Amino acid sequence: MASAQAQPNKTLRVGVYHSPPKLFFNEQHQMDGIFADLLNEVARQENWVLVPIPCELGTCIEGLKTGHVDIVPGLSAADVNMRRFSAHTLPALEDWVQIYARPGSTYKSILDLDQKRIATYLDSGLEKSLPAQLRFYGLHAELMPQDNAPAARLAVTENHADVAAVNSITGLQETAFHNLLPTAIVFDPVAQYFVAKQNQQADTLEIINSYLEAWQNAPEGESFYSEVIGKWNRVAPPKSLAVFWGSIALLGAFLGLSVYFITRLRNKVTEQNRQLLASEKRLSIILDTVDAHIFIKDHELRYIYANRKMCEFFGENTDSIQGKTDFDLAMPARTALDIQQTDLKVLELGERIAGEEQLYDRRHQTEATFFAVRMLLTAEEINEDKDGVCGIATDITEYKATREANHRLAFYDTLTKLPNRSSLLKRLAHTLEDIKRKPSCAAVLFIDLDNFKHINDA
Repeated sequence: MASAQAQPNKTLRVGVYHSPPKLFFNEQHQMDGIFADLLNEVARQENWVLVPIPCELGTCIEGLKTGHVDIVPGLSAADVNMRRFSAHTLPALEDWVQIYARPGSTYKSILDLDQKRIATYLDSGLEKSLPAQLRFYGLHAELMPQDNAPAARLAVTENHADVAAVNSITGLQETAFHNLLPTAIVFDPVAQYFVAKQNQQADTLEIINSYLEAWQNAPEGESFYSEVIGKWNRVAPPKSLAVFWGSIALLGAFLGLSVYFITRLRNKVTEQNRQLLASEKRLSIILDTVDAHIFIKDHELRYIYANRKMCEFFGENTDSIQGKTDFDLAMPARTALDIQQTDLKVLELGERIAGEEQLYDRRHQTEATFFAVRMLLTAEEINEDKDGVCGIATDITEYKATREANHRLAFYDTLTKLPNRSSLLKRLAHTLEDIKRKPSCAAVLFIDLDNFKHINDA
């Protein structure tokens, strides 16, 4: 199924972190695991050259941002903010959190985790998702982070923890023959992808997506995808035959449970996605029809959202403006600096700041005046690591021009542009008020100009 548009001998630098059986380096120091098998097959058919780069998960993600790594396999929304990276559309793998316990334990629901010791492991995404689940149900538990999944399993085996929270794919290999059994407690389904830097490797991700779609839709006996998943679901038999057959039965039950939960989770995710897309579409229509500039920036003051009105003002679109700062937009550097200082004040003080701003309107080749309101948004509200800034700016250029025109009509002669009688009376009233507050002298000078009509006519 080689793509006709694939570039021959493309070189891809692949960030490889230790997360078996998803991705790791084997004893021969070669990239191995589910994602490695999938990517190696695509590379073989597309004549790509893969350069594995060993790194911790966080370092791999940072490598994407800096450009030292082209692609990182097996990432989900729990690992990175997908809006700031690029990924293919079809998930390469679906995973969820499974709670494992010692035989004889009676854990039937997540409520049974109250006041328990839960072993987790680093770089699993559980350090964020598990506390959120516990808070949602009002539960209190002691989290015991370990270096990796085997260490989390060992903590339960040696009675240092009551249960272990393990990603289902990792748990299948790590716990099947170590006297731990999967409980009925599962949560936090996640879809995992091959991920690249934002707006990079679009052709690579499209090709990977086409292979995944073909493999996942192929008949069971002809699917390379099923072959890879089956390969990594196999566990070497133990020495004891009784334990072996018991493990086989456990594995069969686990796989059956996996199919059930995958189907259930997919249906639930599909319905939630449908409702979310409908809600987002309604909100997008509302925001794009509002006669105001609406935007959201992250803690680095980079745009993560701007409505259509604002994009049109700067000659951008909703995709191109993302990741840019005000210095990247069509405005003077001095203006961008002033806006940045105001945004920083919002982030530092957490206060709502409102006031007028001057921006150059490139479409009408003139200065425009805006009344802008800026406020703080929490990290949770914008799905970021740190707080951000939300702003609404309304163009008041015409309003100010109308107000100034009305003022001129009221207090100045339309022909001579000189102050009229209303202006004189207003200034006299101000002078009298000043004299009342602070006793002083004032005088009115009256000059009678003969033949003033000649001046008007001139």
